[in-house]
Amino acid sequence: MEHFESTIDLYRQMAANIPDCSIYVFDENFDYLLAEGEEVSKLGFASKSLVGCNFFDIWPQEVTVTMSPYYLDTLAGKRQKLEQTTEEGVFIQHFIPIFDKDKNVIAGMVVSQNVSILSEIRQELNVRDEELKNKQHLFETVINTVGEGIIVSNPKGEIVLSNPAANALLSMHLQGKKLNEVSENILIKNTGSKAELQPKELPFWMALQGARLDGYTTQVEFRGTNKITHIENSARPLKNSKKEIEGAVLVMRDVSARKELEDIVEENLAVTKEKSVRLEHFMTILSQNLLGPAANLNILYSLLEKSKSQTEHEAYISKIGEVAKTLQETVATISGSVQKYSAMHKQWVVNYFNETIARYAEGKSQLLKEKQVTLVCDFEGEEKMAYPCSQFDFIIGNALDNILQLCALQTEVHLQTCKENDLVKLKIVAGNFAELQADWENTSGEKLSQKYEGLAKAKEQVEVLGGKLQVGHQVVQITF
Repeated sequence: MEHFESTIDLYRQMAANIPDCSIYVFDENFDYLLAEGEEVSKLGFASKSLVGCNFFDIWPQEVTVTMSPYYLDTLAGKRQKLEQTTEEGVFIQHFIPIFDKDKNVIAGMVVSQNVSILSEIRQELNVRDEELKNKQHLFETVINTVGEGIIVSNPKGEIVLSNPAANALLSMHLQGKKLNEVSENILIKNTGSKAELQPKELPFWMALQGARLDGYTTQVEFRGTNKITHIENSARPLKNSKKEIEGAVLVMRDVSARKELEDIVEENLAVTKEKSVRLEHFMTILSQNLLGPAANLNILYSLLEKSKSQTEHEAYISKIGEVAKTLQETVATISGSVQKYSAMHKQWVVNYFNETIARYAEGKSQLLKEKQVTLVCDFEGEEKMAYPCSQFDFIIGNALDNILQLCALQTEVHLQTCKENDLVKLKIVAGNFAELQADWENTSGEKLSQKYEGLAKAKEQVEVLGGKLQVGHQVVQITF
């Protein structure tokens, strides 16, 4: 028991030196052998006044009902912990059995500590943790859902973070890879020169050297496939508080659609230039159609002024009326042509002869097969033409339709292109329709036989757009 008394003294000293703490020791009858500490005095008790008092005599019934099971379990040798929130604050109470040297329980001890401040701090930390989790979740949501690919690397060039967009953009899982491992699967080129970029020229490596890049566009080719992607890159070095580079971040945006649009715009600029040439040619032809009647009219007016007899006077007036009528009809024809030209002006695109012939052959495959006709293309010079697509296909198609009607079995139809000055010419040659020229020249206007109706429409369409369709010996030539 002497040993127990010395232990009690030790507990008393502990209680006196631990802030916000109290230590209670009780015997098997729930009588207190020790009640010491700062929290005892806060409850309005003197430490010595509690010694010898019974647990059930001191505390209110609601306390004894809650605590008595713990006291009993402690005397039974069970160690427990209880956290309570009261009007005085938040307390953590440890119930500890005290054993003698024979491992018998001789008393129980309650170590009660006021952890109100710690609880407040813990609650605040929990709130901050929740805020951090929410921010982390928001960050991950943004990173994982944005359309731009995002890659973060350490100074060694090892990728420590990549979002799904980046993985999809480069067709591989990037996190954990080294940058040189990524370049083994893809070929990165300069968009303009198409030259392969060296490692030191890549946006990521430049950022690791401290460079800041915006709008740096590269062409990415995937090795072993035909896939090509155009990527706009923005890169930044990541620096710590000492301005030391700790990594780099790369943001990638797929601009393949934009690049395709730029190519279309560039091609359309070429079309516009070609259309200007065609318009000039078109207007030249129209003006030439006016020159003849206008010149005749001027001559007749001059002769009218010089006429002396009434008969000559009347004859010239009659002739002037005829020429004026011809001029009026010419102007009406030109006006109609200009209207048709203007209506089709916005539809003009670049047409490729090989594509037009391919579309025709596909549509007429059965007829070509039945007649055993082979289309042979020889497009050595200018192979493309700025023209309304539907009209271009219509012209070529109708010309070929008429030729197919005249072709015998097992015939080769040769299509050749050439360019003279600013004019593109297409020749359609077949060796077994020598009668075409004579037959064509002997028919005109409404008298054209049905088999030449398509060719006549093609001729009309070509002329509306300032071109010319001519029929010769075994050849149909269209000048654009």
